[in-house]
Amino acid sequence: MEHGLAADGGSYCPAFALLTSTDDATLAAALGRPVTDGCPEPRDGETDAQWWAVAAVAGVATDDEGRPAHGDDTHVVHLGRGEGVLLVTDRAAAVVLTGGELLGDAAALALAFDLDEVADVDADVRRGILRRQVRSLTVELKGASWGAVGFAVRGVLDRAPGQHEATFRAADADELVSRLHAGPADSTGGAR
Repeated sequence: MEHGLAADGGSYCPAFALLTSTDDATLAAALGRPVTDGCPEPRDGETDAQWWAVAAVAGVATDDEGRPAHGDDTHVVHLGRGEGVLLVTDRAAAVVLTGGELLGDAAALALAFDLDEVADVDADVRRGILRRQVRSLTVELKGASWGAVGFAVRGVLDRAPGQHEATFRAADADELVSRLHAGPADSTGGAR
């Protein structure tokens, strides 16, 4: 793979694809899940879907040859930053970023991770006059490599799977932080 990455993006944590097109078919193929109007959709069997409008920056860890790695001798490859949509279900998260500054002048960055790959969630807490606010967070991931995704939350998209139009409402990231901290749900609906 170009840009010094010796393996395909699916080998990394988060799994990623740098894309030259932003059409739904290309995004769906990269994520391995349906996409409607640029919004990742839940797979069969996934529940509790929630969509967030975000700005994000992502990076993965590699060894000297660009293969997935973790530990003290790794290098960070910055995949880029952009704006897009984050889907979180009971088991996984999927993100589509477009625009911004993406590695290799890509048109889109599609990335995904399972909730059991979340190593840590670091919320950026701001103290307001009346209450604390969480507007951004960093998710540290573990897997074949170590990666991280930083999210600045713009709001929530109120939509159902397959819905073409969504209502946007401004929201803090508190609920997102809680969902990512909780990890995947087991078959009885509780967090593991």
